[in-house]
Amino acid sequence: MDLAKSADVFIQGYKPGSIAAKGFSPYDMAEIRPGIVCVEISAFSHEGPWSTRRGFDSIVQTVSGIGREGGLAKNQDGMSHLPCQALDHGTGYLGAFGAMVGILKQRREGGSWRVRLSLSQTGHWLKSLGRLDAISAPDIKECDVKDYMGQVDSPYGRISYTRPVAQLSDTPPYWTLPPSPFGSYEAKWH
Repeated sequence: MDLAKSADVFIQGYKPGSIAAKGFSPYDMAEIRPGIVCVEISAFSHEGPWSTRRGFDSIVQTVSGIGREGGLAKNQDGMSHLPCQALDHGTGYLGAFGAMVGILKQRREGGSWRVRLSLSQTGHWLKSLGRLDAISAPDIKECDVKDYMGQVDSPYGRISYTRPVAQLSDTPPYWTLPPSPFGSYEAKWH
């Protein structure tokens, strides 16, 4: 609760309704911290017959037809999902953008703001962009991406990660803490 009282943004991607049941709905958060921006990410949107279902990237790729499209592109009978969790990544980036817009609106207009996104909406948007013939593209090798990679020591050993693309001189991106087992650190702002 102490963290919530000092937060500018609250982002969650749990099954719809589960965080609200714990007292952290956007309305609860606006009472705890007036002016907060709440970003909610779900699998199948906040409305409709599947709105209360839990899900993750591969499931949404399957039910949305993206997996089938991948299979057709490879001339195979069956599915072939995207080579990364593109819906997770894309929705995360859109959520970060939504949080920034919410902060801007809060600064200009006041109030608390709510941003709703879903993996299925991101998938629908990506499908609307059309197809590329990427199947014939060569596989990327580690040497092709080494300049974009970083490494960090963690409780799991040395981990490689993709560094942020944007490099700003006044606010360079960095990781305060490495990925760690749940409960490794006290719940506080670092």
